[in-house]
Amino acid sequence: MHRLPHGFVCSAPLPADPGEDLPPSPSRAALGLEPGQLVYACFNRPDKFDPQRFDAWMAVLQAVPGSVLLLVVPQPASQRRLRERARACGVEPGRLIFVAKTPAAQFADLCRLADLFLDTARYGAGATGAMALQAGLPLLTCPAESFV
Repeated sequence: MHRLPHGFVCSAPLPADPGEDLPPSPSRAALGLEPGQLVYACFNRPDKFDPQRFDAWMAVLQAVPGSVLLLVVPQPASQRRLRERARACGVEPGRLIFVAKTPAAQFADLCRLADLFLDTARYGAGATGAMALQAGLPLLTCPAESFV
C-alpha cells in the first residue's frame, strides 16, 4: 500500500466484465503507430475538453515531432471538429488517433498503448485517471481548488 499526501481515492483492481464477449484489444500496429513513437492520450469524455487545453495539447504535438494524441471520441462529427481545430493550430489532423470506448476489462490494454495521459483542466479525469494510473500510465494534470 502507498500513502500519498493529499490523496483522495483508493480503488480496487481494475474491473472485469465477466461473461462478456470482448473484441480484440487494440494494438499499436492496428492503430498505425510506429514502434517507439511517442503516444499521448486523453481517455476523458470529449465533453471535458476545453479549447484552451486542446490548443495546449496541439502545442505539445508541435513541439514533439512524430508524436500523436490518442482520444476516445466515438462521434464522427466530434472527430471532424477536433481534426479541424488541430489543423487550425498547425498540426496535421492525422496525428489525432481516435479509438472506440473500451470495455472496462480491456482498459489497461488501451493504457499500455500510450506513454503519457494528458488530463483535462476544468473537469479532470477522476475514476478514468485513477484506473489509468493503476494500469501503469503516467498522468499529467493541473492542481486546482476543487475536486472537479
